[in-house]
Parts: sequence; structure tokens; C-alpha cells
Amino acid sequence: MNRKDLLETLALYLDPLFTEHGFKWKKSKQIFEKKTPEGFWQMGFYTYSEDNCMYLEPGFDIRNNRVEEVFVKYKLQNPATAKDSTTLSATIYSIAKRDRFSYQVCTFSDIELTAKQVIVFMKDKGFPFFEKYNDIEQMEQLYNRNPDNYIVKNYLIQKRAFTSVILAKMLNKGDYSDIVEYWEKRISAMESTWGTDVILPLFLAMKKDLEGENYLVDDGIRYGDDALIALRSK
Repeated sequence: MNRKDLLETLALYLDPLFTEHGFKWKKSKQIFEKKTPEGFWQMGFYTYSEDNCMYLEPGFDIRNNRVEEVFVKYKLQNPATAKDSTTLSATIYSIAKRDRFSYQVCTFSDIELTAKQVIVFMKDKGFPFFEKYNDIEQMEQLYNRNPDNYIVKNYLIQKRAFTSVILAKMLNKGDYSDIVEYWEKRISAMESTWGTDVILPLFLAMKKDLEGENYLVDDGIRYGDDALIALRSK
């Protein structure tokens, strides 16, 4: 059993439920995706093989266009894939708040049972996760109330740092300066260890832009002229 056949078959069982919630199966990416006014939601599967069985771990991603439009300006990701960048990521075990686990599929007859288990999880925790953290206030809380806990969020420190600051600025948080200081120290320490000087200058440039007078306010977030024009031209 190969990954492609497994996921295509699983998607057939899951499609009615996901369609009901506004998702579409993207065959080319092998994910379920829902476009939202703010960006998109995605659910896909991390897979690995062991002892002639396939193990599946659902992964969940939320994109907020307003956050990503600011983030992409600082070129910390490939421009060619920037439109697919996500603001918040989570695994099934971090959402379930339990030890890591996977769905095991050893034969095609196991796929239907796995689909039933995924359906139960989505109704109980998966769809509520999307609904809750699509809200930028909830997203900001997740990023900034416990910044060292990155089981949910993003694994790359630079992505977490930039996103934390952007969200805090979007919401005009009273502790914005403390959040900036925290991440500036973290990035500085990281680059000192790595012997690099790449991310910190970009972080400080973003900080300066976000706080500068040349930034325009649009729907509660500050954009630079170029970023705002790009956003409105879409």
C-alpha cells in the first residue's frame, strides 16, 4: 500500500463530513482545505511506514492573510510558496493534549475504521480547533502567553518570533514592548550560537516598520505602503 492510494481512499470516506464543513479535497496536495475570509484552513496527514504498516498523524494549519502579508515582506520564506504559508500549525496530539499517537493502517480494510476514528476526532476537537484559533485574539494568546511552548504554533523560532510580534501589534497589546524584547533576546542568543547575523537585522527592521509613522492602519493592522498596495490589489 503506497501513501497516495491510502490517502485517496481515506479521503473518500472523509469527504462527506469535510464537505459539510466547507472543505474541499485538494488532490494535488492531498489535503482538505477551506478558504476563509481571513485566509484558509487545512488538514492533511503526516505519514510514515513501519513493520509493513502505515501510520498517519493529522496536521492542522490556519493562515491569516494579514499576518502573512507582513511576514513575507521580510523574505524569510521562498516567495514562490509564500501564498501557501501558514500562521498557526498543530498536530493531532497537541490538540488532544495527550502523548503522541498515530492511526495505524496495515491493510486496506483498516482504512474505513481509521476514517471513523478521524471523523470522531474532527467533530470533537478538530473543527472546534479551527473555529477557535481562526480568531486573532485567541491566536495571539496562544503565541504570547506561553512563548516557549511551540507544540502548537510553529517550530522555527524566526517564524514564531515574527508572528508573535505582528499579532501583538495588530491587537495593540499593552505588553507589546515586552514581547519584542523577549524575542529580540532569543534571536540574538540563537544567532550568537550559530555564528550568523541574518534574522536579527530583519526582525529589527520589521519592528521599526511596525512602529514607524510611514505605516498605514488598515482594519486594525499596520502595513507598509508596498505591503498594503499588494494586499489591496488581490
